[in-house]
Amino acid sequence: MIYLTGDTHALIDYDKIPAWLAWNSSVTRDDYLIVAGDFAGVMTRGELDSLLSLYAYLPVTLLFVDGNHENFDLLDGFPEREAFGGRVGVLSENVLHLKRGELYEIEGKRIFTFGGGTSIDKYRREEGVSWWARELPTDAELQHAKKTLEGAGHIDLIVTHSCPSRALSAMVPYLYSAKLEVFRDNEVLEEIASLADFDKWYFGHYHIDLALDSQFTAVYRDFYEIL
Repeated sequence: MIYLTGDTHALIDYDKIPAWLAWNSSVTRDDYLIVAGDFAGVMTRGELDSLLSLYAYLPVTLLFVDGNHENFDLLDGFPEREAFGGRVGVLSENVLHLKRGELYEIEGKRIFTFGGGTSIDKYRREEGVSWWARELPTDAELQHAKKTLEGAGHIDLIVTHSCPSRALSAMVPYLYSAKLEVFRDNEVLEEIASLADFDKWYFGHYHIDLALDSQFTAVYRDFYEIL
């Protein structure tokens, strides 16, 4: 089974996962929980290792797309392997990083992923310490995504951290103005949305749980079962 939730921010929103598992005793390592970005927040290697040791005790396999609050120096340094028909970063036995522009098949579902986002608070962060330019998608990553989508056919699910411009516009009544500016990540994901044939699109980043329409859902604390 596949489940999905929003940002965990290392330990800040970590507790929602063991609380959810306590109510879902049937979940095992053969099940997958996808986190829609900001998995580790900004962490040192020691802090990340401590976090991974907590996940090692959980009876679920965690998959995540990267967000904007990630230590990309650490994240990009983990080994990669092929899994589910695409490339994944291997943080531990049960924690895998779903890469930008990859198309996976998991539990019979075709899932396209694309991480990254814009830190609106980067003005008070330090590059290479608490903020990384790698949070934004590169031209190469966009081209890779386009190549992946060429002839890909129907996709069941798209999981991102940020969202396309069209979804951002739909959230105008619900967000404060600083979060409503259209950034490069929104524009890139809008290009992807215009190319993809998909059923559902889930994204995190905006710290809100909100179904915008039949396709787009912003997720933060809620958990979804992907049917």
